[in-house]
Amino acid sequence: MNKLTLNEIVGYLPYGLKAEISLKSNPNTKVIRDVGFLDLTKDDSCIYVFKPILNRIEDMSEEQLDKWIDIQERGENNLQFSIQANEFMYSNHIDIHNLIDRGLAVDSKTLNTHTNE
Repeated sequence: MNKLTLNEIVGYLPYGLKAEISLKSNPNTKVIRDVGFLDLTKDDSCIYVFKPILNRIEDMSEEQLDKWIDIQERGENNLQFSIQANEFMYSNHIDIHNLIDRGLAVDSKTLNTHTNE
């Protein structure tokens, strides 16, 4: 079974990651919450569905693309580039683990505008 792992979302946590949360018993009622302030207190009958809200790499803005090119050009060594590249991708909530296509994350462009925040 395809499951979201902590390793796949931990890099996003310091950068204000939001998630779409619903009860498995009522998947049509969804709320958007900042992951840093989640309280998933529940009784044994509730199971939450948690999907981080991420951006596809192909949806980067011109400003983000310019910054990405700058990071690539300034990378003096592989370690420096890796650190800067990861920080850039995580801070911009870019889906680097293919979570959207795996059904484990929500594409920010497809969010229902009526979802509670």
